[in-house]
Amino acid sequence: MLSGKSVRFVRASTKNFPRNKRVIFRMVALLLPVALLLLIELGLRLCGLGGYTPFFHKVGPVSGGTLVVTDPAGASSWFFNSGEAGENTQYAFLDPKPTNTFRVFIVGGSAANGWPHPRNLASSAFLQAMLQDAWPNRHVEVINLGTVAVASYPVLGIMTEALKFDPDLVIIDAGNNEFYGAYGVASSSRGGGGPWMLAATRLVHSLAVVQGLEKLLRPKRADMHHTLMEIMSGKNYIAPDDWRRAAAANNLYHDIYAMIARCQTRGVPVLVCTVPTSESNLAPIGPVLPDSPTNEQARVHFLQGRTLTAEGKSAAALAEFVQARNLDTMPWRITSAEEKAVRRAAHERSAPVCDLVTAFRQASPDGAIGWDLMDDHVHPTVRGQALMAETFVNAMTNLSAEARARIAPWKVYAQRLGDNPYDHYAVDLLMRTIFHAPFMLANNPEAFERFDQAATQFEAAADPKVGAILREWLNSIPGPDGRRPLTSMVARLRLQE
Repeated sequence: MLSGKSVRFVRASTKNFPRNKRVIFRMVALLLPVALLLLIELGLRLCGLGGYTPFFHKVGPVSGGTLVVTDPAGASSWFFNSGEAGENTQYAFLDPKPTNTFRVFIVGGSAANGWPHPRNLASSAFLQAMLQDAWPNRHVEVINLGTVAVASYPVLGIMTEALKFDPDLVIIDAGNNEFYGAYGVASSSRGGGGPWMLAATRLVHSLAVVQGLEKLLRPKRADMHHTLMEIMSGKNYIAPDDWRRAAAANNLYHDIYAMIARCQTRGVPVLVCTVPTSESNLAPIGPVLPDSPTNEQARVHFLQGRTLTAEGKSAAALAEFVQARNLDTMPWRITSAEEKAVRRAAHERSAPVCDLVTAFRQASPDGAIGWDLMDDHVHPTVRGQALMAETFVNAMTNLSAEARARIAPWKVYAQRLGDNPYDHYAVDLLMRTIFHAPFMLANNPEAFERFDQAATQFEAAADPKVGAILREWLNSIPGPDGRRPLTSMVARLRLQE
């Protein structure tokens, strides 16, 4: 009875509670968790969490202006759930831009960055040397903002920051990472399937609460047993009718369109690049599943391309290679649908297209891009880096015939920029590691053998002193920015001699 009376008493008192006070009580009850979250967010912000590190960092005043550097931590802010971030190259420049300076920003992924080659042999270095010869009375700056393993949405964010620093030209070279780069549709750092989802993901990950949870849950050190390619792989099988294919092309179109629009709004000239990939040298990467023969079909197209090449039927062979690439169930290379998205965005914004794909095919002996211009699936060789720069120059409309005549052949620049066998050896080792990844080795064992043989032969041919340097370098523990450059260690030996 006592229990029943208590219940009736509570019900009566609630019924007699004024309506406006009941509404306020409910609102307070609802807002208390929000207020608690806000307090936690504020506390974590005071501890340094929340927001993002800018891609550009103003160091401080120097003679002529403020020194600005590209901050590697700015690139890492685009990575989550991966335990490791793609790298960007550190550059320094002045703000405001000095008088009589022509400033170029190159934006994109690892192919734009020049990886796996050192910065002095990237396309940006070749372009700067070429333009400096073309304009001897001007100061030329080519600043490479290419970032390893990012899709086009992070490229859009990086480029938007860059526009604050008064570029005279922006070169957009993006599209290979729409599936497996940061904010790619099938990546371990996937941001979503559409433009609004990417923006929402970026906003959510800027919260201090989210960053705090990620810090607790993320591994304390990167996975040293796997390459960044393996770490970034999310869904490893993308069927031809998978929704991600259309989403990747749509995201790329949206981001390229936005990049062009933001450049045009600021009155900055822009070049939009088509993206070359390996065609004749790399079989499809994706796995063959028992219930889906798609990648087997892709491999058939690839082998047919090889046969047609041997028969001298270059045009038919190229069509087979492109079909093999498009059907690859692990699309690490830009597809034809994505290339059309790039061209469509440029056409709709009336932006000039720098056709790297055509330039690479025309420079290839059989009309399909192979080992002479590509180190792997998407990364150009030193010759490919130089060809990129040559194509950038050819697409520029503000170079007179007299200025173009001052530009030397690419081999002159390669020698001037420091091309050497030790850097080639370091690249061979990186490629050997890439092609030793299980999904690469399964379908492209000859690629692994190619680089393994090249590295082994170089080691065998080295004189004893250089051989000791190679072993010291190989056994060294990489720092945050990788191993110390091998060329510097060999140079020290030569100087001592």
